[in-house]
Amino acid sequence: MGGKLGKEKGKGKKGPGSKAQSKEEKSPQQNLKAPKASNKSLVCAWHFLCLCIYAAIHWYDYKLVSECPNLERFFPGAYAFGGRWKYLTAITMIDIIYDACPYKNLMLVYYCLAFFNDLFTNFTSFVSWFFTTTIWPLAWVVTIFFWVLYAMDRQLIYPKVMDEYFPVAINMCWHVVLFPVVLLEVAIVQHRYPSHLVSAITLFLIGGSYTIWTIVVYNNTGRWTYGFMRGFNYLGFCAFSLISSFVSILFYYIGRFLSGLRWG
Repeated sequence: MGGKLGKEKGKGKKGPGSKAQSKEEKSPQQNLKAPKASNKSLVCAWHFLCLCIYAAIHWYDYKLVSECPNLERFFPGAYAFGGRWKYLTAITMIDIIYDACPYKNLMLVYYCLAFFNDLFTNFTSFVSWFFTTTIWPLAWVVTIFFWVLYAMDRQLIYPKVMDEYFPVAINMCWHVVLFPVVLLEVAIVQHRYPSHLVSAITLFLIGGSYTIWTIVVYNNTGRWTYGFMRGFNYLGFCAFSLISSFVSILFYYIGRFLSGLRWG
């Protein structure tokens, strides 16, 4: 009888080992892996490399354009209202404000900001917002839209006459380099995405701003920016711009999904 009571009392007691085990059971978060984080040295080196690349591309483009004997032949309306920066490629990749801004393209501006942020960490949220809502979607739009139209009829987007002066390398820099660079950016840098509302508003503001700018150029020059727009009226162009904005939002969410896969 006494032996049975002793065994029952022993069952009720918990040793130090069982206490530790119960603590582990109460806090399973301790067993989860820590979230991934960007390698700061790698990120800084990557941003510096891209900054150098885009500075070199911009210098080369500027040199080609400044020395071009007949710019109007290759860029119809180059000397008319809006100059070259009525082109979406120009805004994204080449000239934001031609001969007026020290940093003349969005990619160059972004990598300048990103590199300085790596050094001083003063505006990380802004850099992430800039990349996720502007650089990433526009890189997809420029690359995919260009090559789809190029495959259909290159005269609509990049006339063959341009090959006479502009080397293939500069076309690759304009319309190919963007894509792998932003993919590598997602793989190397962990960006913080803004809210869905902020992202949607930003993308529609970008699309709306470019729509208004293109209409202003059309009103001053009498022709649309690209050959494939020649049959558009105002309503048709606005519909095209609205569709492009929704496509940009789709690309934005693709970027958000890929970032989630990479960084968790």
